[in-house]
Amino acid sequence: ESRLQTAHQKHDGEKIGGNRGIWDRVDWSFVGAIVALAAFSYAASVLYKTLESISWDQVRHTIVTFPLSRLALAGLATAASYLALVGYDLIALRLVGARRVPLRTTAITSFISHAVTFTFGFGVLTGGAVRMRLYRPWKVSTDQVLAVVLLCALSFWAGLAAIAGICLAVDPELVAALVGLDAAACRILGFAILAALALWLAISARKRTVIAVRDWQLPLPGAGTTLAAIFVGMADVAAAAVALWVLLPHDVAVTLPGFLVVFSLAIVVGVLSHVPGGFGVFDAIVLLGIAKGAPSPELVSSLVLFRLVYYFVPVTIAAMM
Repeated sequence: ESRLQTAHQKHDGEKIGGNRGIWDRVDWSFVGAIVALAAFSYAASVLYKTLESISWDQVRHTIVTFPLSRLALAGLATAASYLALVGYDLIALRLVGARRVPLRTTAITSFISHAVTFTFGFGVLTGGAVRMRLYRPWKVSTDQVLAVVLLCALSFWAGLAAIAGICLAVDPELVAALVGLDAAACRILGFAILAALALWLAISARKRTVIAVRDWQLPLPGAGTTLAAIFVGMADVAAAAVALWVLLPHDVAVTLPGFLVVFSLAIVVGVLSHVPGGFGVFDAIVLLGIAKGAPSPELVSSLVLFRLVYYFVPVTIAAMM
């Protein structure tokens, strides 16, 4: 009997090991590329059907004649968003114990890394590579850089969740129409998001948590630092949304809270698609969310100008820096 049990255990172990081997042999980068291609293809088909009645000449004419005052407002909102992004690195560097990095270096590194990440995606590789290069003279280790990248992402998602939760609770109608739910359900979802953030704050106030993977450690922030990270994330997302909101045509009747939720949803879908910069995916969600009927050339021009102001100009400056 003991030999039989041993044989069965060995057979079960081989089955488990074999299953693990299958997952280990999966090329997840290839899977991610397929997901990105599928998301981009779907977004491209949606955009093609939505924009087939609009010509590039109409869009170009609107861009050429666009008021400079509104472009300036979008530029100021973009600058405010990138300024808030510095807070991500400041908080993360102090959490990992890299307090010797000067504010000037932190600000420059934050701007370059985020501009590159926003445009090309894959933050651990793109933003991480920039931080590795620019923080290395200040004795910031590879493990610390990885922790900074992940903590910056955590701050971003926390701020995004807080913005979405508040705006869903205040003005859920726009997203309710987009996702096919009633306003009451969307409002409940908003309160649920805020409750989850409050629970996270309560847990972080009682106990400091460290995520450990072998010899690598990621210290999660306490309640005070978590709250600061949430506010920084909210400022970043709100300023980025305002940069697009001020570019929208006057005939687009959408409140800022409602637009903030659509903007947040577009960012989430764009990030999850792994398409660099959420190109096409982000734009499709925004168009579906705020355009009543066929979008106008002015609305399309607003998205093109937002891409130029928030993505192209910063990444160009970052490349030269």
